[in-house]
Amino acid sequence: MKTSCILPPVVWLPKQLSVSSWAVPGATAAGWSAELHQQILDMQSGQPTMAELTLPSALLHRVDTSRRWEQVLEQTKKSLPELEPLPRGYLYLRRTTASGVLREGLIALLDLEQYSFEPGNTKPVRQPVPLAVQQVIARAKMREESPLEGSPIRLICKYNQEELFSSLRWYSEQAPCLYQGELILSGGHLQAWLVEDSQLEQQITHLFASKDGELVMVPVEGQEALAGAAAHWQCCKEEGADLDSPYRYCLVEVGSAFAPEVVKPMHRLVMGIQGLVLEQQLRTWCREQGIEVHSHPVEQAVPLGLMYASWEKWLYLKDKAGLPGVCLLEAFLADYLALHPMCSRDAVQEKEELEELTQYGHTGVLLTLSGEQLLKGIQAAGVMPAASFAPASIAESRFELECRSLMGLER
Repeated sequence: MKTSCILPPVVWLPKQLSVSSWAVPGATAAGWSAELHQQILDMQSGQPTMAELTLPSALLHRVDTSRRWEQVLEQTKKSLPELEPLPRGYLYLRRTTASGVLREGLIALLDLEQYSFEPGNTKPVRQPVPLAVQQVIARAKMREESPLEGSPIRLICKYNQEELFSSLRWYSEQAPCLYQGELILSGGHLQAWLVEDSQLEQQITHLFASKDGELVMVPVEGQEALAGAAAHWQCCKEEGADLDSPYRYCLVEVGSAFAPEVVKPMHRLVMGIQGLVLEQQLRTWCREQGIEVHSHPVEQAVPLGLMYASWEKWLYLKDKAGLPGVCLLEAFLADYLALHPMCSRDAVQEKEELEELTQYGHTGVLLTLSGEQLLKGIQAAGVMPAASFAPASIAESRFELECRSLMGLER
């Protein structure tokens, strides 16, 4: 029997909602700091703000974390009377980022019974890369104590944009807009519609009903928050919680893996080896593994760009499993570095930074990665290497705006 990964949520919002004063970048976005958190609080001072109800990951393991979390809990309880629940239903989001990219999303409840962060699992929703255990434990504890959840979690699914959003686009042209406004910190413009069409709601729910062993979605933002929610739910079950408990579900945003820029690759810096030598070693390793290496683009081959000072060369690797370039490169580096302990590697997000570092006798490797390739890599390898893709920046991250009650009044 097929079971859907998602259900329509009951979303809570402020009675008087201002997007610019309420919404904040996702708690797990790259670039958070105590200074930025205070800056946002100052910017949104005097108005209800999610900044008072969230604790960014960058502030989770500090000497003042307990004090900050107590303040968040206190403010959350004070804010509850200012919030109200919407009718149960999915939310359709349209966000135009500052760079002009249109990002569509679906706010839904994820059934945590359909998710696992264990490597090699066959659940329809799987963790893409290894997790920071300390972050997971902290998020699980916070979920246990808070009466409300926001959501920094964004997942990408196997459906293309037409399959996922065509009916929702049509619906948004007929239905009133729930909210719209400008996001702070160059986050772009955000619009949302509440889906109050029962037939469309059923269509969406059935779309995410999966077969056994089928990969449907992976998280690309808020991974520790999602794993923390799942870990907490496992504890609840062990203590005899009802299977319809609100803790079984988690508020998420779902997008298409085929949308532009849903993930951005992390490149690699290999220290202690020159570019031509690395190329020769890589070619030898690929030959031993039965991986084809081409010097021009070939269908289903993945590109790797080698950089050393002013020298740059692209290779195109094609293996039978169709693994992403980062999987092939990391497999090679694991073997090579084991034999050459004086060499090492690091992950670098920006190409410009990588170019600069290659001026000092190190070799850079440029990688590419799309949402579609990420799904294929997890399906084939079970889990991707650490730092396969870059964490979302403050401006490009999912913004936390919607809330959900964990008090047992509704899922």
